[in-house]
Order: sequence, then structure tokens, then C-alpha cells
Amino acid sequence: MKILQWCDNIFPAKGNMGAERVVERTCRGLQKLGHSVWLKAKPESKLDWIEVVQNIPKDCDIIHHHGWCWDHEEEYREWNKPWVSTIHGGGMEIDPNWLTRANNNSNIICVSKFVADRINCKAFVHACSDPSEFFFKEKKQDYFLYLSSLDWGFQKGLDIFVGLAKIVKNQKFVIAGGTHNHDLINWIKNICQKEKNITYVGEVNGKEKAELFANAKGYILPTQLPDACPTTISEALMSGTPVIGSINGSLPEIIHNSVGYICRNQSEYLKAILSIKKIDPLTCRQYAENNYSDVVTAQKYVMYYENMLRFGKV
Repeated sequence: MKILQWCDNIFPAKGNMGAERVVERTCRGLQKLGHSVWLKAKPESKLDWIEVVQNIPKDCDIIHHHGWCWDHEEEYREWNKPWVSTIHGGGMEIDPNWLTRANNNSNIICVSKFVADRINCKAFVHACSDPSEFFFKEKKQDYFLYLSSLDWGFQKGLDIFVGLAKIVKNQKFVIAGGTHNHDLINWIKNICQKEKNITYVGEVNGKEKAELFANAKGYILPTQLPDACPTTISEALMSGTPVIGSINGSLPEIIHNSVGYICRNQSEYLKAILSIKKIDPLTCRQYAENNYSDVVTAQKYVMYYENMLRFGKV
């Protein structure tokens, strides 16, 4: 199949560009399956493993757009090609216009069942990770990790993570993530000065990020947001690292009880921290490969592409 992936951003993905990173991984997964793939992106993009285009190739079979928007539907129809569009976020349904157009839309694919259910859509494919980007470690170091964009700080449960560290003083807790919010950075640095078991390492990417995940005895994401499908969860599991998450968003859907814990309150987080060694790192890696790898995601998207080509709906 000849597939155009369309995402109006600059590539390669950098920093906290989670959705863009998923687009890259989806492209690679499709290539691994033997499909021909183009990426339509900003002209400043520089990638040497895929052809970046500015126009729709005449011989493409289907367009996979990323970032559906209700007021662009007329433009989508003008493409004169079969198309699907992935919604990478959650929470947009507070806009009545958005919700009306998204409701049961036959072109939309969500990144989790959680988001699909909220807008009455049937199609979803979880955000993915590339197993080659993360290395498995069975033997862990003695720290729990919080890794997220700190622009979302407290909304992603940073304060909850710090609160746990203050109680479990015999464990090390590492905070990773970048932000332009200098007040928040100062708050974190002050916390680290007072609480000697908390360390802040700043923004991490590439090998440094992979090592942090692989060495952590657990990844904690106490998000308070309706998170659609945080890629950090599959990244942690690919590294063989169990995940402790909140009850919010898609987390109960993507964190199986064989690879982590879902927590509703502080006492449940503390119990999960004490029970983390019960989870087998190899089980985490295998679960991630079977459910959240780039190839698995690509296979699921191909199924929806075929539905669109045959029936005109996903």
C-alpha cells in the first residue's frame, strides 16, 4: 500500500513532541511491514529515512492525517483521496462544535478506547514505541522515576510524586522533564535541597532517556488529566520497567495488572511502591512488544486503511 502520513509540524520530533514521535514510529512500523510511506510535514523537516513531501503524491492510496479538526473537514474532502485522521489528545470534547462533528465520525481514529468512548467513535489504535529505541534491563537501580513535560507539572501529578518521596525517604526519586516555567524549576530545586532522596535531572532525550527508564525500578505517573495515551507508559514498559499510574484518562486501559498498578489515593500509591518487586521486568517488555510496538500499531492502522478503501469508513 502507498500511504501518505500528514502532520503539519517540523521533524524530527524533539523534546516533548509526543504526538510527532508517534507519527515517526508509525511511519517506521509501516515501512517494516513493506508499505511505501511519505511524510507530509513542514518544509524545514530533515529526515533521511523517509521522503518528506509538500504535496499529495498522485499515486498514494490513502492519506493518514494527524490532528483532526472539525473546521477543516471541507479541506479534507478536497483532497479527493480516501483519508483517516488520528486524534492524539483527550479533553477537546468540551467544545460543542468539536464534539458534534467528531461524534461517530467514520474517518476518525483515536489513540485509546478512553478517547473513542468519549466521542462515540469505534476506531482506536494505541500510541506506540519503537523497541529499538529502548533497551531492556532486568536488574534495576534503586530509584522511582517521574518523567513528563513539566509544562503540565502539577496537572501530571508532580506534586503527588514529591509527596510520595517525602514519605518513602529510604527510596530515591528522580524527576525528569523540561519547562520554561522558571518558578516551577525553582520550586523543584528547593524541594531537592530539602529532600535529599529527590533528584532533578532536567529534560532528557535519546540514550539518556532510555537509560533512565531502563534503570528505574518503577515509573510513576499520577496524572490528574484525561490523558489520551501517554507514550511514556509504553516507553517504560519497553524498558522492562513497571508503571504506577492514576485512575485518570486511559491509564487503567493501558496498564495491565501484570505490568503495573492503578492507584486512587496516596495509600494505594504507597502500597504499589512497596510491591513493585512483584512485577517481572521481562513481562513488562513482552507486554509492550505485543501491544504497543511500532509494528503492532502499524498493523492495526493498516486494518483501518483497508476498511476505508473497501467500505468508506474505518
